[in-house]
Parts: sequence; C-alpha cells; structure tokens
Amino acid sequence: MSSKGEREKRKALLLSQIQQQRLDLSASRRDVATGWRPPAVVATGWRPPARTIAAGIRC
Repeated sequence: MSSKGEREKRKALLLSQIQQQRLDLSASRRDVATGWRPPAVVATGWRPPARTIAAGIRC
C-alpha cells in the first residue's frame, strides 16, 4: 500500500499535468479564434484541402 507521502506526490504530479493540459487547450482555442498559424505554415503558404474537416470544423 502507498504511503501518505507517495500519494501526495502522485496527487501533485496529476494536478500539474491537468493544469498543463488546460493551458495547452486554452492556447489551442486562442490560436483557432485568432487564426494564428505556425511560421513554417505561413512561410510555405500551405493551406488545408478545401474539404478538410478537423475537429468538427470545416476548414
């Protein structure tokens, strides 16, 4: 059985992972809302195919 210290350490790790996932999701939503694209995509002029559906959003 895990000691209290091990449980607390595991809990702290899980909470930090959840926080990072929330930050990543928030940044992703902000990028979509502002139309931000990575510099490499802008430099090459790459565009998704006209009928691509990504995450339920028609591009």
